[in-house]
Amino acid sequence: MFAEERFYYFVYDTITFQNASSVGHVVEWLIALQSMIDNPFGIGLAMSGNSSTVTDQLRVGGENQYLIFGVQLGFIGMILYIATLFSGIWISLKTFRMVDDVMVARVAFVACTVKFGMLLPLFTSNAENFFYVSLLSWWMVGYSVKAYNKSIILNQEARKALTD
Repeated sequence: MFAEERFYYFVYDTITFQNASSVGHVVEWLIALQSMIDNPFGIGLAMSGNSSTVTDQLRVGGENQYLIFGVQLGFIGMILYIATLFSGIWISLKTFRMVDDVMVARVAFVACTVKFGMLLPLFTSNAENFFYVSLLSWWMVGYSVKAYNKSIILNQEARKALTD
């Protein structure tokens, strides 16, 4: 065995939904999906989730980041958030591979790994609610996108100079 027996049973109980926390998450997800079906364009920002401004009656979506955006912004907002997340990961990875500056490559690598590493935990947490994690990781993605665009422009100018 690779882990202790207690850990094995914890993982098994979680996967088979015998753990009360797992069942609670699933129930909250179903309530959030029902809210999204009832309000396909969302119920408004800060009207769901677990932030301090949300009243107990409006806590729809549990702690699932994707569903919280879906409840607040509707299906289109949730899809745009997920697309932004995946494009940020993709462009950060491309920036890491493309740039020559080691410091820029490091920022792009950290942006890519943090956002990729948060994909699974976002199903059971509202990480965008934590200001430091959200601000720093999205800043790194933005920095990587800017470096990627700058690198693309420089490559195009270099190719144009070679053909002239």
